[in-house]
Amino acid sequence: MSIQVLFFGVIAEQQKTKALTIHGEDGMTVAKVMAKLGISPSKALLIAVNEQQQHDIEFPVHDGDEVAIMPPFSGG
Repeated sequence: MSIQVLFFGVIAEQQKTKALTIHGEDGMTVAKVMAKLGISPSKALLIAVNEQQQHDIEFPVHDGDEVAIMPPFSGG
């Protein structure tokens, strides 16, 4: 199973990349993707799977999915 992960803002800086592909096993969830990358789940992070925002870190991900991990955005 191959999952494309996109990083934005400070998360990209911490990961030292804007995107990477990880390999996982059946039963992968957003939480497992984050754990594999060493990212602590936080209510402050915004997560999208295939461009749809997800609030449940136990949301399943599948082969070919795209997971985006973003810091909260603010405007002004």
